[in-house]
Amino acid sequence: LCRGATLICAVAALPTDAAAQDDVNPFATAMDARAGEALFDRHCSRCHGLGAAGGETGPDLTTGRFRNASTDVGLFAVISRGVSGTEMPPFRRARSDQDVWQLVSYL
Repeated sequence: LCRGATLICAVAALPTDAAAQDDVNPFATAMDARAGEALFDRHCSRCHGLGAAGGETGPDLTTGRFRNASTDVGLFAVISRGVSGTEMPPFRRARSDQDVWQLVSYL
């Protein structure tokens, strides 16, 4: 009986629509994180410092806590759109959403 109830609860917790499934980073492997690190070093380190430890204008991003995002999806939005009223620009050099997701994986 306990196993059956656990299975029912587990199935009930599964996402039922495409939107819920989109809340997961589709590029979250170690290889994606390394690709994100290369993108970060090339495009973001000028402000956020090498290794994302903070720079003259960009905050330290190594803590896993971000002022404007608390989820991977939120971080994706911040990187894609930038932060209005700050020096954080939108990431326009991304060739695709995959680039942005890989940055999220790195961070």
